[in-house]
Amino acid sequence: MKKLLIILVSAASVSFANAQVQTQTQPVQFGIKGGVNLSTITGDNSQIFSSGVSAYVGGQAKFSVAKDFSIQPEAMLSFEGAKFSSGGVTGKINVTYVNLPVLAQYHAGSGFELQSGPEIGILMGATEKITNGGSTNYKDQLKSTNFSWCFGSSYTLPASKVGFNIRYNLGLSNINSGNGPSNRTSVWQIGTFVMLSKK
Repeated sequence: MKKLLIILVSAASVSFANAQVQTQTQPVQFGIKGGVNLSTITGDNSQIFSSGVSAYVGGQAKFSVAKDFSIQPEAMLSFEGAKFSSGGVTGKINVTYVNLPVLAQYHAGSGFELQSGPEIGILMGATEKITNGGSTNYKDQLKSTNFSWCFGSSYTLPASKVGFNIRYNLGLSNINSGNGPSNRTSVWQIGTFVMLSKK
């Protein structure tokens, strides 16, 4: 699975490099984005986890490669995790990633776009907080990177630089370190973006 993801990310990087060459004559747009995460944890023992609400914020760039297609790399600080309930103990696992998706984007017309592509998440921190109790560092129980595949769509308001997007990030790799249970991330993102510049 990791080899496949590396190949996919490498292919996306090549596409991104090609897009940079084409931007000598094609427009490039930059923007900021932010919104709400609805995240949980799937896989082994998934019945103990439920969705938690958090947030994400970051930036994006759009490189036009054809009339109806573009490549959109992003960098986002994403707060994820899940609520849990096990053996009468409840709480929440809070995980922070720097997510780096590279999306292929199809312009469907009338301001609508469809997006899909790989995402690498770099673990920045994680804590486990018990309800009515303390919190502990959870980072050493997780792997330093996470691989996902993104599916989404966006809509830009007519004659505007403001838009809205919805996206699902499907976790593909086991986030846990060691030989314990295998778990993956599952994240819905709903948010807004503002395109700041165009060259």
